[in-house]
Amino acid sequence: MTREEHKTAINQLMGMIASEHQAAASTLLTSLTDGFEGIVTASETSANDLRKLTEDNENLRKANMKLFLRVGETEKEVHKQDPKPEVKLEEKQLPFSDLFNEKGELI
Repeated sequence: MTREEHKTAINQLMGMIASEHQAAASTLLTSLTDGFEGIVTASETSANDLRKLTEDNENLRKANMKLFLRVGETEKEVHKQDPKPEVKLEEKQLPFSDLFNEKGELI
């Protein structure tokens, strides 16, 4: 039932009660009650669906974070197991006299 239908039914009910049409007023009240129950039921269903989706989303976030952390640990372990070879420069031992030129300046 839309808002307009509800407003129209209420206005008709008010007019019928004044003119003492009890049967028609009873029918409209039943219609209003059914419409209200439908809206309340839909609202409760939507609230439950929203709660369920929120819980599922939170569970997915937790699972995603665990997976993300696990992938990070695996990558660290791979680097520990297979380190890149370090490039070492050969160090030449020069005699002390080779560090200076003919003028006595440091090379």
